[in-house]
Amino acid sequence: MAKGSVKKGNKWYYRFYVENESGSLVQKEYAGTENKSETEKLLRKAMEDYEEKKFMAKITFILFRLYYSNLSDL
Repeated sequence: MAKGSVKKGNKWYYRFYVENESGSLVQKEYAGTENKSETEKLLRKAMEDYEEKKFMAKITFILFRLYYSNLSDL
């Protein structure tokens, strides 16, 4: 997953790629702070949150499929 920070005027922004509903990667950009190191901390936190939610969504989907397939066996 590509990531990075860019400066626009006096403010730093961070961006990274996320997977949309169709499975394609799209770049998302968020406003950071006036300090590059603080913005990079925000970037790392955002990426961790994204990966955790993505992982949980996949587990939820798998569990749903298992539950649904068990219902159809009844």
